[in-house]
Amino acid sequence: MSQLTERALFERQWRQLPQLGRLLGELKPSQHWYGATTAHETSAEQIARLLEIYSVVCDQKHLLNQQSGSDVDKVLHDLKTLSRMFLSVSEQMATMARDVDGIAEQIGKTAS
Repeated sequence: MSQLTERALFERQWRQLPQLGRLLGELKPSQHWYGATTAHETSAEQIARLLEIYSVVCDQKHLLNQQSGSDVDKVLHDLKTLSRMFLSVSEQMATMARDVDGIAEQIGKTAS
């Protein structure tokens, strides 16, 4: 696996947001988002972990469908828990989207 250069990583992160990248790309994120949300992982790590689990679940549905007896109930419980975890992240993302909209609104008023 090849390693991307620091510049390539920067370009990948900010490609769709070039002006924000020019203004903010060199700044470090606050610990609010990258600090630990639990004793062991950050918000970003939690999202990455959930995406990885989602990918495996979707790719291996046939294995889940083969469960029987009490294992079915356990699988269903875990899938419902995973769904709730995604809903929680979704709510956090919706809050972030509203925050970004608020920042845009403030900047728009200031520029007028």
